[in-house]
Amino acid sequence: MRLLPRWTQQEWMCDASCKGRTEHFFAPHGEQADAREVREAIARAICVSCPALLPCREYARRHREQGYWGAENDDQRLEARRRRESPALAPLRSGEPDRVPADRQAGQPPRTTPSWQASPAHAANQ
Repeated sequence: MRLLPRWTQQEWMCDASCKGRTEHFFAPHGEQADAREVREAIARAICVSCPALLPCREYARRHREQGYWGAENDDQRLEARRRRESPALAPLRSGEPDRVPADRQAGQPPRTTPSWQASPAHAANQ
């Protein structure tokens, strides 16, 4: 499905299950965390069976929309954008442990000899 420029009626919006239910998709001023969880759970239940789920999500990601779009909240869209922009850093942002070099995994002390001195070429010149 083709996405039109922002602020233009999108073709998929006519089919969206959320039409007329904005109170579940946009936070009221001063909303607390518990209320947000309840509101987003209702929004997610509406989104998961929506025929417009994927174009809605893509539209929100592309235009950096605020609110609950395509079964994603603002934080989830931000994380998806970061993963897409920098795949190598995604594990660090998602809370996964940093990769540990093999010699450190085995419990060996860190190498104290500079790598250029440990090379076979350097050893042959000694």
